[in-house]
Amino acid sequence: MILYIVSDRNFDGVYPAIHPLTEENVTVRLRASVRFAQNDPQTINCYNIVIRSCLDIVGLKRLGRNHFDEEEKAQLRDYAMEVWPGFETAVRQYEDQLMLCIENRFKMIRTQSVWEIMCYEYERVKGDEARFHTVLEESLVGETVFARYNNKMYRISSISYDMSPESTFTLLDGTDTTLRGYFQRQYDLEVKADRQPILFCGFERNLVTNSTWFKKLCAEPIRCPNEALPRGEHNRFILNKPLVVVHASFRDLTSGGTTVECDIETLYMVSRPHQGYTSHALHISEGKPKQPGEAPQLAYLLPELVYPTGLTDSMRRDFRHMRELSSHTRLDPEKRRRTTEKLLDKIIGNEKCCSLMKNWGISLHNKLVNFESRELEPEKLFGHNPGGYTGQRAEWAKYVKNNGNFRGVTLRNWVVIAPNSNDGERLSRDFISEVEYICAAMQVQYGHPMLQLCRDSSANGYCSAVHDAIGRAGNQSIHMMVLILADDSKTRYDMLKSWLCTETNIPSQFIQLSTLRGRPQDRGRNRNFGSIVLKIVLQMNCKMGGALWKVAIPLKKAMIVGYDLYHDSTLRGKTIGACVSTMDQDYTQFYSQTRPHENPTELGTNLGFFIRKALYQYYTNNNRTLPEKIFLYRDGVGDGQIPYVKDQEVVLVQQACAEAVQRAEGVGKDFKIKLAFIIVTKKVNMRIFKGNPNSTLTNPDPGTVVDSVVTRPERYDFYLVPQYVNQGTVTPVCYNVIYDDTELSPDKHHKASFMISWIARFHVSELAFKLCHLYYNWQGTVRVPAPCQYAHKLAFLVAQSIHQEANQDLRAKLFFL
Repeated sequence: MILYIVSDRNFDGVYPAIHPLTEENVTVRLRASVRFAQNDPQTINCYNIVIRSCLDIVGLKRLGRNHFDEEEKAQLRDYAMEVWPGFETAVRQYEDQLMLCIENRFKMIRTQSVWEIMCYEYERVKGDEARFHTVLEESLVGETVFARYNNKMYRISSISYDMSPESTFTLLDGTDTTLRGYFQRQYDLEVKADRQPILFCGFERNLVTNSTWFKKLCAEPIRCPNEALPRGEHNRFILNKPLVVVHASFRDLTSGGTTVECDIETLYMVSRPHQGYTSHALHISEGKPKQPGEAPQLAYLLPELVYPTGLTDSMRRDFRHMRELSSHTRLDPEKRRRTTEKLLDKIIGNEKCCSLMKNWGISLHNKLVNFESRELEPEKLFGHNPGGYTGQRAEWAKYVKNNGNFRGVTLRNWVVIAPNSNDGERLSRDFISEVEYICAAMQVQYGHPMLQLCRDSSANGYCSAVHDAIGRAGNQSIHMMVLILADDSKTRYDMLKSWLCTETNIPSQFIQLSTLRGRPQDRGRNRNFGSIVLKIVLQMNCKMGGALWKVAIPLKKAMIVGYDLYHDSTLRGKTIGACVSTMDQDYTQFYSQTRPHENPTELGTNLGFFIRKALYQYYTNNNRTLPEKIFLYRDGVGDGQIPYVKDQEVVLVQQACAEAVQRAEGVGKDFKIKLAFIIVTKKVNMRIFKGNPNSTLTNPDPGTVVDSVVTRPERYDFYLVPQYVNQGTVTPVCYNVIYDDTELSPDKHHKASFMISWIARFHVSELAFKLCHLYYNWQGTVRVPAPCQYAHKLAFLVAQSIHQEANQDLRAKLFFL
């Protein structure tokens, strides 16, 4: 046990005491261990514990890591839901002092119990037991529920249909009791439903128990063929019946009664042991022990007494529901200030809180911290017309059409695949006419497309239509394939997208028929038809290799790289890494790459591979020259991963640059590519407000940069607000430069004590803001630099739909938009 004290006193020695439970006489030995400074992580952790204790004292309920105020909850009666407002707090060492960051949080708790939901689903499937169990497994397992009787959250791991409230279990004192009796005695709750199943919470990582081969292994008698099992680092489980495992790595185990966590990729089952191997019996381990050596903990939950939390997919698709919910959760700066200051007043006005903080030498101010920031000038964009244009509030949708494309493409040979229905054919012809009108207005060369109707709306029907269209095109290359889909079937979309992106080199554009049809209340006439088709045309232009606009970036002979991750939906344990890099001097031409990885080592290796290939593409597209500088924006990094990224990934990127220089012809061997490695963090708790002369707070304007007071002293970091928000509060993006030899080393960029030159200031904040303007799928700024956003879109498409790298001919185009 570790004890912390504020004052420097000598407590060494042995002290007699009485155990509070057993009343036995015990002795406690105390020994001074180490002294922590004020900004030490251990000290800051203690301060965080004190603040959370103060939140408990003022009556907030701790749910998970955050605290919520049940008394201020909002009722959404039409949707059987409560919205609990709450707070997430964190004490951190900022530039000059310790400060408390307070962020508003909300917990959605449904007023329908899990048992009520079960009853509804049972009626919906009309008593079909098998289907009922399937629906419950899909909708409940893995979901988090709230138990009002003890204010705790539980994640459901499985459902037992063999148990009921009359099932018994053993208490710590050795006596047996029923679940009904336990809740009656412990919480004075009457359990009414007799036939409800029991929810389990606390199983160890059990990710494959629904697979056929696993059920076969757990059957009696054990007979399993020596077959290859699913691979994957994270596919681990605890066996729940005695099984015979034959593997050399288990020789050191004691046979019988040993709990072993088995790795699927090294586990295989046989009917009898092989010669030369030792067999061992493995048993169940349900739940996770509180302390090493203790029995695993398993929670039994009654559906009648727990309530689901969060939002379902159907709720997210309900526009009215989300609009009403956002009225409670989307707070503007003034509301955030009022709720924060109200919380501070509660803590400061509570005697127990003041006494506790005084004992720890803590005092809280009751106002938000004030500081100065700088604001970058609005960017000017350039399309086909040389004059350029500047958007309003970092948006420029109404200027794009009249100013044309910066780099246009030809849309002569293109195909439209549409459903074979009156609605499908009519809307597809309207779409073609609108595309031709827009292309003429934007001075884009175009031709009349080939219209191919599907025999049916199935995936095979669309595949046949695409084959027929390619056959009709003959030797002519198809510039764009437009598929108008009858509905939003993901299976069909994945199949068609994967085939077109990997087996062909044809860029493809998918459109749902409902998008062209419009809303039902428009009575068949889509009022937004022109603007919808305009956005589709702009997207098609990018997918074919065009560029809609550019911004003036004075930095030349540089390559911008964006990197992001997304977990593959089919390969368990696999993560897709995507890299998008610039290839031209205007930073409007991009090259994309993807690779899967299972661990950080593979990630770093892949990143080095990406950089080598990106440099080769830059070299071939820029008259056999290499960039002088690389600015790498790395997304998807948590605070705990930063040391690894700095020590490993930066080195691998530097090695890749050195190898590229050695292999390049016509490049001096003393030439060195300079590198800036920047971690981009979108999920931050920091909120920045703009003060006004009338003392009201508003959102800061796009281009606001904060590089002092609320930054970290050990980092070269800053916050950037790239977008305008007219509802709620804008979230800034944190940029952490972990390595930079492009102009000045990171330690010389100290915000408080060193005057940064204009070019150094440009390439860390202004460059990031300019790059936020170059995402072509939105006529406005995005939260992160465009290469980072492109990498996210690419990783998402590969992980969710195509599951392999795209055709080589498509990688120099933004085919994934």
